[in-house]
Parts: sequence; structure tokens; C-alpha cells
Amino acid sequence: MPLTYNIPMFSILLVLISAMVIPFFPKKSWGLNLIRGVEVVVAALSALLLVQLSEAGESFTYQMGHFPAPWGNLLRCGPLTFDAPDEEAFPCFRLAKQAAQTGGTACAVLNGANETAVAHYLRGECGFYDIPRMVDHALQTVPFAVADTLETVLQADRAARAAADSWMR
Repeated sequence: MPLTYNIPMFSILLVLISAMVIPFFPKKSWGLNLIRGVEVVVAALSALLLVQLSEAGESFTYQMGHFPAPWGNLLRCGPLTFDAPDEEAFPCFRLAKQAAQTGGTACAVLNGANETAVAHYLRGECGFYDIPRMVDHALQTVPFAVADTLETVLQADRAARAAADSWMR
């Protein structure tokens, strides 16, 4: 087995061992010098690894511990396909899309109402499926405005939280 395969593990062990040894040094400066030395050694090992891999035309992803690594390597993981989100099963996704298309303070209203609805749910005051109903109520109740100042956005957020709270009553 070439040395290249062991460089990452050696670098990790070097850092871990130095971290365990440093507290036993009588002077703080010795520990700092050790840290600097370990940094230099790890940097040199990393440079050596890069040089060896580039000369061999290999990928580091395949070398890590001899385990095949599909992550980070699109050639090994195959094509990624996505279906359209099910907006009926995930109504908050639909509400978020509508708020984004509406613009202005609509997203602030959505966020404020959602945070309030989730807080009610986490306290056991409503069911999970009440969250989109509360958010929708706030989006239907709170008037939207142009989000031209921070105060306008914060005001929309406060109104949305109040609207979501009023849905609970």
C-alpha cells in the first residue's frame, strides 16, 4: 500500500495526539511551538499528497481509507432526478411560493405566521396540520405592503404573528 493512502489518517492522528499532549507542557510557549510545528508538518503532508495524486492522475476521493466514496463524485453516484413537490401534501411549500411571487412584505408575513404556528404546535396547543391553516389565515388577513424599510417588514411580521395568534382563539 503506497504511503499516499495513509497521509490523511497520519495528519489526523498527529493533530489529535498533539492536542492530548499540550496540556502537560509546563510552559504555554512550548505548546504554541508544538502547534506551529504540527501545522507545518500537516501542511507539508497535504502538499506531498497533492503532488503525488496529481502526478498519478488519481482522485483523493477514492483514496480515503480504501473505501469507495460515491459522495462528492458525480460520476459514481449517477444522475440525480427530482419530482415536482407535492403541494397538496406540503401546503406550506405552496404558501411560500405564493408569498415569494407576491413580493413585498408577504414573505415577512409568512415567516412570522409560521414561527408563531410552530410555537403553538410545539407547546401542544394545536395539531401539525393546523400550521398551514394558521399561516394561510395570516396571509389572507394581513395586508401586504412594499418592503422598503425595516420598520415596514417588522410591522408586517408583528401583524402576522397577531393574526396567527387570533386564529388560535
